[in-house]
Amino acid sequence: MKSNNIFEYVLEIIKAIRKPIDIPTKISLTFLLAGCGLLAGGTVIFIYDKFSVTASSNDGGIITTLLGVILIIISVYLGHKRVQAILADEAIKDRVFFYIPGFSNSQPNIDLNEQGLDKVDIKKMMTPIKNPPFDSRIKEVTNRELEHFRGILTRRASYNGATKAFIKSLSSVPFLFQLGALFRDNHIDIHFIESIHGTTKGYLLNKPRLTTKDIALSFNGEDNVETGILNVTTNDAGEVGLALSMTQVIHKEQLPMELRNHTLMVNSNYRESLLIENQEQLDELVEAISKAISHLSSKAAVVNLFLCAQTSMIFGLGKRYQEGMHGLVRVHQYCSKSNEYIWSLDLT
Repeated sequence: MKSNNIFEYVLEIIKAIRKPIDIPTKISLTFLLAGCGLLAGGTVIFIYDKFSVTASSNDGGIITTLLGVILIIISVYLGHKRVQAILADEAIKDRVFFYIPGFSNSQPNIDLNEQGLDKVDIKKMMTPIKNPPFDSRIKEVTNRELEHFRGILTRRASYNGATKAFIKSLSSVPFLFQLGALFRDNHIDIHFIESIHGTTKGYLLNKPRLTTKDIALSFNGEDNVETGILNVTTNDAGEVGLALSMTQVIHKEQLPMELRNHTLMVNSNYRESLLIENQEQLDELVEAISKAISHLSSKAAVVNLFLCAQTSMIFGLGKRYQEGMHGLVRVHQYCSKSNEYIWSLDLT
């Protein structure tokens, strides 16, 4: 056995003793303690359902000692097999990391150890799939990169055998939405990495629900989406809009003239750049917006989306998109310099 393998083997044993988390490890540790206890002259009580058996070093001398040795041997065997299973599982590379920096000034490389990933996921990671930085604020560039990434997902050669995928991308709203849509039928356990702005670090939305803010949405000032959309009518082109304000407020004056009086204004009760910190909470918010889009699509030929939310929310909305339920969706790109929406991408 190589020295690094021996080190990993010993490390797994130490981890198991410090914090046994699975039943085989707990049984192995129990047998070890019981065996050592008998050899040290102690008393061990075995309890099963309503029955119990007591073994003590004072009961039978050699018999009790032999029982202690047998328990230790069984413990060592079970522990050895368990550590072997853990190391064999970690040797299987079935995790994939997609890094897609959507701004030209983004860092081309990141440290996987700074993305909030579990150590096991890092050990099981395939070679990360990294895209060179590009400017997703330019429509032509966004279309080109989406087509490139669609090819990667279609071929699957670079991540064949992956069962879990981590995606990190700080990009424009239309690109993120379309990126999420590309993963909707990928049959892989998808986890989006939220970016910490100004750094290359990231994190998963795994903060305990009870410690997060209670986020609520209003729809044209109403708590209920069905009530909120009652007065939303289509314009002359048969289109409606949905403006989601979570990180910043979207004002009607910023919307295209033809949609200002035909848009459902959705607002969160908090306004922060990284508001959502829990995956379950994200799923509920995505479901609520998805439901609103579905209601709007039933009365309009096109639903225009104006989204001001954190990256995981936008990606999640794209991943949740269903053609039969949402119809034609048009995602708009905002320009802060001109304070208006300057281009859009259709998703059907």
